[in-house]
Amino acid sequence: MSKRENEAPVQVVPPKLRKFEGLQKEFYDVTLIVGDTRFQVLKAQLAQQSDVFHTLFFGEYAEKNKKEITLEEVDPTYFQKFLELIHLEVCLTDGNIEGVMKICKMFLVQSALGHCQEFLIFKSKLPIRKKWDLALDYGFTGLRDRIIQNVKGKTDLERLIPKDLSEWDQSTTRQLFEKTLIMLGIQYPPR
Repeated sequence: MSKRENEAPVQVVPPKLRKFEGLQKEFYDVTLIVGDTRFQVLKAQLAQQSDVFHTLFFGEYAEKNKKEITLEEVDPTYFQKFLELIHLEVCLTDGNIEGVMKICKMFLVQSALGHCQEFLIFKSKLPIRKKWDLALDYGFTGLRDRIIQNVKGKTDLERLIPKDLSEWDQSTTRQLFEKTLIMLGIQYPPR
């Protein structure tokens, strides 16, 4: 066995586009502890983006007056990218999009989810089936509609069909049915 086979795979750490540690005091008023990473942020900036953060920082919770708050069940690598995203950095990649979306959903940050949907529509190279699943999971109707619009034949359609059709909502089922009728050359609505 060669030396390389015994080595652990190299973990690629994405570059940080914005610093959230080691800041001067006037640039932050709370430190969020995520795993073993500390993020120095402004409460008001996060509260403007998220009702969850607004409630945490300004509601009637014990955390309201704390200078350090631990966030559980959040991956620090994706939290870094989440913070970069809400600070308008171009940071989304196919490798981090799902992790960032999970955090956006957890903290109810709709504007950031909108940026995620735009990334999936215009820049992502993820497989269509993966994009389709994300569109349905996150209610991205724009992405769903774009995927349906690009269905050109049986193979494209087969990529989208789930094991259980009840996974689709009524709107999705209707759009795909109408697309199928068009592909088959069937007039709808009938004359």
